[in-house]
Amino acid sequence: MQMLPLAEFGLERYFAKYEFAVRYLPSPSDCESISLAELLAPA
Repeated sequence: MQMLPLAEFGLERYFAKYEFAVRYLPSPSDCESISLAELLAPA
């Protein structure tokens, strides 16, 4: 069985190019981990 080629995922190509090349990344595809205490601190 032969697999069909998949189109490139644009967001992943964007991050591959810019993720570590800029000082600030305002649109990451994941979130930073924080502790429960950090999450509840402002409450």
